[in-house]
Amino acid sequence: MKDPRAGPMAVVTLCLCLLVKYTALQSLLASDTWLGPLLLIPVLARLGVVGLLRTTPYVRAGGLGSTLARGPLRPLGILSLLLPLIPGLWLSGAILGWPITLVALLTLSGLRRLMCRRLGGTTGDTLGASIEFIETFGLVCAAVLLAPS
Repeated sequence: MKDPRAGPMAVVTLCLCLLVKYTALQSLLASDTWLGPLLLIPVLARLGVVGLLRTTPYVRAGGLGSTLARGPLRPLGILSLLLPLIPGLWLSGAILGWPITLVALLTLSGLRRLMCRRLGGTTGDTLGASIEFIETFGLVCAAVLLAPS
């Protein structure tokens, strides 16, 4: 982070995010079909970063992510992200896989809109935050869908 100081709201947000993730993971691991979502959710979060880098202006010219933002799209890198996506979707099944993917896309869309409005684009910090938000909302979605009726 450019500014290493964390304000009180950032600390509260981080703690809440970790607590929500922990609770969702506990609920998810109590079910029988936890493997698919645990493969799928991190892959979707990293694919979201690739999507943000390709569709959103990078606002910090000298930032660490600026080389990634303006670099060529490497097919091997995309393949390495898409390869785990297939077993994740297959193991999750249609009942879990598609809703989790939809939640990831909606989260990414909302975050992108917020980043463009507030910052004019994305930075390395916002890319990392998008991973955390997509993973958190994906885990909550999976936990809700797998919760006993």
